[in-house]
Amino acid sequence: MDLIVEIFLTILLCVAIVYGFILNRKLIELKKGQQGLEKLAHNFAQSTGKAEASVTQLKVATSSASKFLDEASTKAVSIREDLMFLIDRGDKLADNLESAIRSNEKNDTKLAEYEEGVNVDMSHLTAPKKKQKNTSEQEFLRALRAVR
Repeated sequence: MDLIVEIFLTILLCVAIVYGFILNRKLIELKKGQQGLEKLAHNFAQSTGKAEASVTQLKVATSSASKFLDEASTKAVSIREDLMFLIDRGDKLADNLESAIRSNEKNDTKLAEYEEGVNVDMSHLTAPKKKQKNTSEQEFLRALRAVR
C-alpha cells in the first residue's frame, strides 16, 4: 500500500510540475502584455496631455477670433449707418438738384418765349448751347439715379 500511495503522490507531483510550467508560460505572456499595456497607457496619457493643450490653445484662438469678429462687426455696423446717412443725403441732394434743373429749364423756355415775343435782336450775345447743357445735365442725372 505504501507503494501505491507513493506512485499516486508521484503522479500528483508530476501533474503539479507540468501545471507549474504551463502557469509559468502564461505568467510570462501576461508580463509581456502588461509591459505593452503600460506603454500603451503611457502613450495614451501623452496624447491626452497634448489634446488638452490643443484644446486650451483652441479656446484662446477662438476667444481672440471672437473678439476680432465682434470689433469688425461693430465697425461694419457704424460704417453701414454712415453709408445709409450719406445715401439719404445724396438722394435728397439729387432730388433738389433735379428739381432745380427742371425749374431752370422751365425758366429758360419762358425766357426764350419772352425773347421771341419782344423780338429783341440778341444775336450778338453768345448764349450757352442749350442742347449740350441739357444733355450734360441729363447724363449727370442718369449717373445720380444709377448711384441710387
